[in-house]
Amino acid sequence: MMKKLFTLLAALLLAAQVHAQTTTPNLGLTLPPAQENSWGDSYNQNFTIIDTAIGTGTGGVGGAPTDMDYLTRSSSGSLSAERVVTDGTTVSWDWSVAGQAKAGVVADSIGPTQVDETGAFAFSNTVFPVTVIGSLGAATTANTFKIVTDATGASCTVAGGSTRVLCLSDGTGWNPIGSGVEVDTLALVCARGCSFTGANSFATGLHIGESADVGWRIYSHPTNGPTISPVCGGVENDCDRITSAAAGKVIQFKNSSGTSKFLWTETTGALTDITLNAESSGNVITLPMEEWKEVAGCNNATASLIFNSPTANAPAAVCEGTNTRHATADFDDTTDEFFDEAWRLPTGFTGAIDWILRWKGAATSGAVGWCVQIIRVAQSAVSDPALPAQSAGNCVSSTADATTLEETEATITGVTCTSCVAGDRVNIRTSRDANGSAVTDSFIGDAKLIMRGKRWRIAH
Repeated sequence: MMKKLFTLLAALLLAAQVHAQTTTPNLGLTLPPAQENSWGDSYNQNFTIIDTAIGTGTGGVGGAPTDMDYLTRSSSGSLSAERVVTDGTTVSWDWSVAGQAKAGVVADSIGPTQVDETGAFAFSNTVFPVTVIGSLGAATTANTFKIVTDATGASCTVAGGSTRVLCLSDGTGWNPIGSGVEVDTLALVCARGCSFTGANSFATGLHIGESADVGWRIYSHPTNGPTISPVCGGVENDCDRITSAAAGKVIQFKNSSGTSKFLWTETTGALTDITLNAESSGNVITLPMEEWKEVAGCNNATASLIFNSPTANAPAAVCEGTNTRHATADFDDTTDEFFDEAWRLPTGFTGAIDWILRWKGAATSGAVGWCVQIIRVAQSAVSDPALPAQSAGNCVSSTADATTLEETEATITGVTCTSCVAGDRVNIRTSRDANGSAVTDSFIGDAKLIMRGKRWRIAH
């Protein structure tokens, strides 16, 4: 522009010239003859000074700009002009390619800036290795950034076909960091609709958590389908899963019609709206079962044991009661007395057998040693195998009630029943360890057994 201005000025002055003319060496401004009074030596000298000051560049306004200038960039396809801001120092320009900046341009507290050559780009005194290119090359150097201006054929692209992509090399490939238009957060990207299709295993899943070793991993399992797994110590599913509900809240599942099919209430812990079918494929429901029987009975004034009594050392059957007639089996405090019974372990039997004995006595202190001895009789086995001895696994010491003849209970949890399975017939002996060979028996007088109960588990 300045060249055109001075050329126009020279043309206007040319009309007044009548003598031989000369021109300035740089801009080619026409000089009137020195002897012309209308111009004279002083004017010619001014043109020469101006030409010397601003005309020493190549192809236009030249020199080394300082501070803040606008420079013509005729060779750039993306910008017609560029504002260069320096930190009080001279910017070096490479005029071998018109308008091209050299490496190492420093910009501090500025807006849009473009560096057209690989080099260290510094912003606010922080240096980043940045390259602006038209397409990506091999990602051979890790922790290298490139701004790609042509994303159509590049391996580093973002959704939406952005033409400004910041890419980071991990040494083997390029990965998009964001677009050149805005800095995207995860929430902003997914608000527009996002898709992460590379999560096809635990190792490649999307991880969300407090660290790489603790959190949640989201991916598509090749067998199980969409999966959300907790991660503890870097190991999948190696965590306790705890779900909490605030006061008065529920955990609920509904079917496609909106009908509740599972409802758990925080306040009561109640579980409703569910269907439990033990006969459905793969379902197993284990339930405890319990049965009670009297051990003796009265026929008018005659009492007898309900269960099988031995030829010797059987407890005495005694009738009592005026309001309700019943009988007890009275176990002596000096002799180990007993009676026998049998039972078939039902279909679905599983787990342990508990035995409960309800008794009373005249004394108000001391303890009775009660025992229950069980032996299995499998199919194709003899009917009368030897019973196990009284021991800690099948005996318990039960303290008497503090009031005479008031009832109390003794429970033997998990009575020893070696190798017992559903379908076995078991022989059972109920006895008193009067001599204290297995457990403490310090009760003085007869221990009057009223009823016996058994508890077992069935898997349906």
